Amino acid sequence: MYYSDDSDIEIRSLSDDSEVSNSDESIRSASPAPSDSDESIYSLSSSVYGQRLRDYNGRLFNTIHEAYIMPSDEEEHVRHDIQHRCLSYAIGSLYASPERVRAALAPNPNYTPAIIDIGTGAGSWAIEMALEFPHAEVLGIDLAPPITHMPIPDNCRFEVDDCNLPLTHYMNSYNVAHLRSVEFGLDDYEGVINEVALILRQGGIILLAGGDLRLYNHDRKPLPDVAEGEEGFTWCQRIFTAILDASKNRGCKSWNARALWHGWLEQNPNYEDVHTFDVLIPIGPWQKGPGINDRINYISELMRLDLLRLFRSCRPMLVGDGYPASMVDRWLTNVEVEFQKLELKAFAKWRYTSARRRNALFVAT
Repeated sequence: MYYSDDSDIEIRSLSDDSEVSNSDESIRSASPAPSDSDESIYSLSSSVYGQRLRDYNGRLFNTIHEAYIMPSDEEEHVRHDIQHRCLSYAIGSLYASPERVRAALAPNPNYTPAIIDIGTGAGSWAIEMALEFPHAEVLGIDLAPPITHMPIPDNCRFEVDDCNLPLTHYMNSYNVAHLRSVEFGLDDYEGVINEVALILRQGGIILLAGGDLRLYNHDRKPLPDVAEGEEGFTWCQRIFTAILDASKNRGCKSWNARALWHGWLEQNPNYEDVHTFDVLIPIGPWQKGPGINDRINYISELMRLDLLRLFRSCRPMLVGDGYPASMVDRWLTNVEVEFQKLELKAFAKWRYTSARRRNALFVAT
């Protein structure tokens, strides 16, 4: 076990004592060699923001993959920015396995190093990677175009693309592939991991990150999911449970993929050197005592803001799943009070898994 510098945010490697279960065209330029028959790629034009979004219970959603339960509007992309900032501060970097990532992106006389951000959201990670690695090309893809107020570097571009469809137009084009918080948008997460091996160059790095829909205590144990009025009940966990149930009802098959990443990658003949660790982030600045400083409180506050906005973004999905709007609004009001009064003493858990693409020809699985 180890801790991030100067903080009480715990970063825990699974190798310590845990087990891993095995259970316009583009904004800047064209994607790597797409063919006319590629089904997954969509162009971005000046009117794409209206054409690619639909209204559903008061929020805007993508029109490509209706099973994806999260909005694609500006309000949601602001949340993405908050979450991105929180997680970057929490692990002290834009990415896990920094030594391996930097080695994979080292300048090469034979090709331009390249990065793909699958499920780019607001595009913050892609933009900041382009700034950190100005010699590399960065592509962010998602089911809807990003809404960003950040200047887009010349070495960064975005495309509307559905990675549930074949990604053969990106074959052998990237040195780093990043997927964060994409579970609810994938029909077959294990299949996408195998598809990523096809688009990674040999020695490339896959980076996976995702948050758990459960709360955790100081002992790293999940808080109980109990009914209102029972001891240990929290409004935050109530909403998490409803989100999970609604996502399953909508056919989401990848909701528990985080627990399976490590095993999938170890069993896949295209990957090697799999690393996994968990990060526990306090929800709100409720911690006191030695080691609790402005940095940890700032990260904790960002996590609280992220979750509040997440729950609001999930309102259309919950109402669409059959929960009365008045009930969902009551939950949202109560969880906001719970957060503001710092009544909830709990952590959010994020998992990070990375692996290296073997220096061998791709093996179909």
